[in-house]
Order: sequence, then C-alpha cells, then structure tokens
Amino acid sequence: MAIILYQILSAVATILYYLIFAHIILSWVRNMNPTLSQIAETVDQLVNPILRPLRNIVPKIDLGGAQLDLTAIVALLLLGFIQGYILPIIKTLPF
Repeated sequence: MAIILYQILSAVATILYYLIFAHIILSWVRNMNPTLSQIAETVDQLVNPILRPLRNIVPKIDLGGAQLDLTAIVALLLLGFIQGYILPIIKTLPF
C-alpha cells in the first residue's frame, strides 16, 4: 500500500514540478503570440491554487520600481524537498 501511495504522490509532485517550471518560462514569453498566451493562461489556472498561499508568505523583492516574485522558485524548492526527503519516508512505511 505504501508503494502505491508513494508512486501516486511522486507522479503528482513530478507533474506539479513541470507545471510550475512551465509557468516560469511562459511568464517570460506569454505575450509573444496568442497560442502561448492561451497555454500560459491554462498553466496559470492549474498552478495558481498552489502558488497563491505561498504568495502570502514569500515577500516580493523590490527592484526599484519593479517587483520580483520568487514564489514559483520557492514552490520548486519545496517540491524538491518533498520528493527527496518526505516521499522516501512514505515509501518505507509498513502499511
């Protein structure tokens, strides 16, 4: 049972990792053409429920007129931590 739970959580974490990474890349190129804009909007709808609570915790960096939002990078780091440390513990549970 623990192996199945591990595999499901690992797959979900991997999908989230790639979606957040795509969110970062698409935020740079979303205005280049309408198709990229539509893809970016879809990815945003999938990722924003995860990033929104983190935005309340992670402060934006002020760059003198512009602000840098590092929330997506923090989310990637958290997912890496979960995949590297939490999921292996779940895999070894005796149930």
